Amino acid sequence: MIWPFPKINKSIDYQTAKTKSGRRLDGWTNLFTGLGTFKDKLARTFYSFRPQLTYQELRNLYRTDGICAKIIDLLPNDMTREPLKIVNDPDGIIEKRLNELHILPLCNQAIKWGRLFGGAVLLLDIEDGQPLDQPVNLDRIIRINEATAIDAQWIYPNDYGRFRKPEFYELSRDKYAKIHRSRLLIFEGATTTEEDRCENRGWSSSIMERNYEPLRAYGSNLRNVSHLIQDIAQTVYKFLGFNEAVASNKEEAEEAIKTKMECIDAGRSNFNAIVLDAEDSYERKSTTVQGMPELVKLSKDHLVATSDTPHTKLFNESPGSSLGESGGSQSRDWYDKIKSAQENVLRPELELFFSYLQAELDLKEPIYFEFRSLWQPTRKEQAEINKLDMETDKGYLEYGVLGVEEVRKELSTRGTYNIDGEEIPTDADFSEEKPAETEEDTTYEIPSRSGERLPQPAFKTV
Repeated sequence: MIWPFPKINKSIDYQTAKTKSGRRLDGWTNLFTGLGTFKDKLARTFYSFRPQLTYQELRNLYRTDGICAKIIDLLPNDMTREPLKIVNDPDGIIEKRLNELHILPLCNQAIKWGRLFGGAVLLLDIEDGQPLDQPVNLDRIIRINEATAIDAQWIYPNDYGRFRKPEFYELSRDKYAKIHRSRLLIFEGATTTEEDRCENRGWSSSIMERNYEPLRAYGSNLRNVSHLIQDIAQTVYKFLGFNEAVASNKEEAEEAIKTKMECIDAGRSNFNAIVLDAEDSYERKSTTVQGMPELVKLSKDHLVATSDTPHTKLFNESPGSSLGESGGSQSRDWYDKIKSAQENVLRPELELFFSYLQAELDLKEPIYFEFRSLWQPTRKEQAEINKLDMETDKGYLEYGVLGVEEVRKELSTRGTYNIDGEEIPTDADFSEEKPAETEEDTTYEIPSRSGERLPQPAFKTV
């Protein structure tokens, strides 16, 4: 039998044996300062487990702490700030049904609860002749009656298992009800592991689990600053015989000291003067606050980093106040994050809803929608963009790369002008002889800037 481990040669020193055994204990060490030794404070630092925030703690935190509420609300509010752009809705029927069912506001609420509690759903009351625990029957949908937002406290996956998506959810508010997954629009919180998801009854974790410690540190620092401001100036009284009066333990001496202090404060407040005995003294000593703003800023920056929210949004700082040129960049990065969240979180659930709405309205083709851009340039920025586009189009025309009609179509595509593909009138069009007009009533139509035809009152030509 061959022993699987090599025999240790006692003649080899410790360092050589440690290297051959594969164990490495590398690190910076300084015996004089204690760095890397048992005297090093960081050597005894390790990550400890913190109990998970309860449902009631999350409720109280969201209700009473403004920064916590902003961390939860900012992303959903911007995700649903602009109405959807329905591509194939010429009659406005789809948009009307969206407004009647309040889908976007309810999605906003469900996303907030999902971020706060780790999960939330939008329960669709679909009239299709099927019970709640059966899949939606697209061929029998008569109407979508309403939608209701429910947080993770009252609904949870009924058959959740590791690496398996649940098919049913259980509603437990008033009475237990089994609901099929197809009747729910589901929104979750922070990404979590399968083990944690099993402990959370099939839901993900709250966003505040990762932001609780930075938020507590920031709130504690602000509270300490407020206490420091109250004690920023301390009054010092020096009375002759004070120690003897205190040692005598007599009420008369204590009352005399209090009366003396009150008289000094009253004179200072009412007459802006201090009257003292020749052997007494009075002074005010201020507490230094140097470096305190920098310490508060450190905790603020930590909170901004963990919440993944820019300063301009979380603390309402204008881009030019303390961020310099990076303020505009932070805003653009934030809108890019919003766009990503819209596509990855909101779009899949809305597509499911629109498939049901398509069946209700008996539409032949699927409903296509787009998210409107949140980044709106100023009028000056838009004018500069239009000028650059005009110079580019002019160059294409001069070099014969594009024709006039192609440039017109591009202008219509950009939304600069609504041209509707009409031909450009030329001088020859105006020089051609027109047929003689009769005295019959003639109605003229004048094209508007938006491309619509505005009918004008009929009048007789003379």
